[in-house]
Amino acid sequence: MDTEENAYPADHGTLEIDHMNASKDLQQTTTNNSIVDVAVMAKVSIATVSRVLSGNRNKHDDIDKRVRQAADKLHYSVNPAAKALRSKVSGFLGVVAPKPIDFSASQLLSELEPAAKKMGKDVILTLATDQKELDDKAKSLIQRDIDGLIAIPPAGCQLSLPADEPAMPDIPAIQLLGHNAPSHVSWIGLDITAAMHEAVQQLADVNATSIAFLSRSLDSGAVSDALVEFQASDQITGLIREPGWTTFGPCTINRGHDDTLRLFSGKEKRPNAIICGDDQIALGALDALKQLHINVPDEVTVISFGDSPLATMTTPTLTSIRPPYRTMVDEALRLLTMNEKGTHHLHPHTTFPPEVISHESTPKLMRP
Repeated sequence: MDTEENAYPADHGTLEIDHMNASKDLQQTTTNNSIVDVAVMAKVSIATVSRVLSGNRNKHDDIDKRVRQAADKLHYSVNPAAKALRSKVSGFLGVVAPKPIDFSASQLLSELEPAAKKMGKDVILTLATDQKELDDKAKSLIQRDIDGLIAIPPAGCQLSLPADEPAMPDIPAIQLLGHNAPSHVSWIGLDITAAMHEAVQQLADVNATSIAFLSRSLDSGAVSDALVEFQASDQITGLIREPGWTTFGPCTINRGHDDTLRLFSGKEKRPNAIICGDDQIALGALDALKQLHINVPDEVTVISFGDSPLATMTTPTLTSIRPPYRTMVDEALRLLTMNEKGTHHLHPHTTFPPEVISHESTPKLMRP
């Protein structure tokens, strides 16, 4: 059942605040009938009336027909001057980031703030720890006078504002990173399949013959995509992989250390290359290899995902796969600019390939 159809007001008195907000977009012209009257007659919400008559609802269905018939009957129409006031640019961008701010979020924010300044925008930043807080903070920001919302979700979360949120048609929402987003929210992320392909290819290029994967916990679509690409790696590069060489778990130094000790302590066949799902895992792996007197990169090559500060603090320094943070921020701001210019577009879901930051754990990648 369409929720819009059953969200119409029961009486005028309880909707005074909603009427005041909606009338910024829509005003009566020839009678004393209001947007509330149109909503009651059409049996829909005030927000639905606003979207239909302002052209922000593109469904030509029974709801659209009822709203337009009610508006015609009541001689109610859009006031262009009021709508223009509503669309005035404020100069503020709302941003929700994870708490605590992780490395990827800090990199995006460090690129976003100066880029927004160049556009004449100030950033209003708020932090969220989980899905509920992300939703609440996003809704709070979107009710303020902002030109757009950018969300960098906490791990395992996504920007999930409902499609019929009253403010959504006028305020674009963009999610950066995370694994995908609802169809009515623009999403910009890392092409994790390309990232894994690049990692495997880098190892093949330095003559690795067998490969292990110390993955993150299998708790997201992004990790699943990485695993699928990794499992196809033997068909692409000829690298040997064994089922016991793929492990899953938390992104901790201890976990990387323990898994690497298990893989390399025995006399049985062992890999000569490792892909780590996170730099902390890689740090533990390097420590375990050092403990076992296994030389990196001469005997075992190591590559990781993240390019955090840890990558240059290890011995040897760590080759890592890095999201293109600046490119992602530039694309987010481009989409916001399109919205301000009145360009209507679908909500794109865009991924960008990674950058390889070469260090000592794959020495042959350090030079062209």
